[in-house]
Amino acid sequence: MKKWIISILIIVAIGVSILFIMQNKKNNVVDSTVKYVEYPVQRGSLTEVIDVSGHIKPKNYRYIYPRVSGKVIEIYKKEGDYVKKGEPILKIDDTSLYISYLNAKQAYESVKGQNTIDEEIKKAQYEKAKKDYESAVIKAPISGKLINFNVELGNTIGTNTLIGVVIDDMSYEFIGYIDLIDYPKVEIGQKLTLTIDGYFDKEIPGIITYLSSGDLTSNNVTVAEIKADLLLPKDDTNLIQENSNVVNSEDKTININNQFNNPNRKALAEKIKNMTPEEREKLKETFMNKRNIGISRKLNLKIFAGVSAEGQIFSTNKENVLKIPLTAITSKNGKTYVLVKKGNDENGNPVPEEREIKLGTITESFAEIVDGLKEGEIVLMKSTSKNISILKKSPTRIPAGRVLGK
Repeated sequence: MKKWIISILIIVAIGVSILFIMQNKKNNVVDSTVKYVEYPVQRGSLTEVIDVSGHIKPKNYRYIYPRVSGKVIEIYKKEGDYVKKGEPILKIDDTSLYISYLNAKQAYESVKGQNTIDEEIKKAQYEKAKKDYESAVIKAPISGKLINFNVELGNTIGTNTLIGVVIDDMSYEFIGYIDLIDYPKVEIGQKLTLTIDGYFDKEIPGIITYLSSGDLTSNNVTVAEIKADLLLPKDDTNLIQENSNVVNSEDKTININNQFNNPNRKALAEKIKNMTPEEREKLKETFMNKRNIGISRKLNLKIFAGVSAEGQIFSTNKENVLKIPLTAITSKNGKTYVLVKKGNDENGNPVPEEREIKLGTITESFAEIVDGLKEGEIVLMKSTSKNISILKKSPTRIPAGRVLGK
């Protein structure tokens, strides 16, 4: 009886072992009916590009609002003119302002020197009336180009009326928005390229100078703001910008046309550095009338302030790294694997071997291989339209470039 029981147990043990072996083979053998594409492990660049959209605007600009209300009686400038800081743009009827100024002046002078509260009040009233009277002539807040200027003689304007905008068209910046999904990949100092409406055949390089840290003013925020300086070739005009302005005074005159053609940039830089701030400001103002340059001249563009622009940020840019498509990689229990071709079977189908690998930088489509694969080895990917497309775009292709498998 005991012999029969032992025999039965032995038979059961053998059966369980056979089932276990068969099941294990089933789990590790790739279905021969699956079709694969072969991808050679190769070195190349690993680049990830993030799309960004926005607009281009001057880095330095000022809105012009009148300090006082009244009727426009004189206009000195027109749309598109270059203006110097402090130069008159238009004048408001100042008749009533002048009367108020004279009355306030007389009232203040009648109590001047008494050191009383009444004197302080009248002094403040006088200073305000004087400032209002002087504000009837609206002047340029900075040197630059006058835009959005459409005031006409006879118009009545108030303190909330936007008269125009003065822009410094020597220096522009890009203001754009990225998807929050890409936010962790973007950093200050990264480079980008831009194309603007009307000039799709030209790429403008830039560098990110600002990345928003958050937005608590609205709900359901999906984008983050960035800013980027446009990178342009330098010439003597940039030299003047760098050294803060130019000069033309009676005792120290610079011939702008000659100096800008002077190949000795260091000498010019030294001259500018040795000038007083007032001299530099005067030279800059003199240069204003000769400077229809900046981006427009550098890239042969006619920039419209506020023009829409599309860009690409290069968040990852590594050269000469081993890489494979992400679609070739699988994950199990926190580890990553690929199928490596070990040869062909009797039917010419690839014989795959599962191998663990270690990854480095990962982009949207490719991953860097740190360990587990060598250059020239072949990884197998399931035959899908996406994988076939990746194979066609690969700079290094295996001789056949075939879809393999039954």
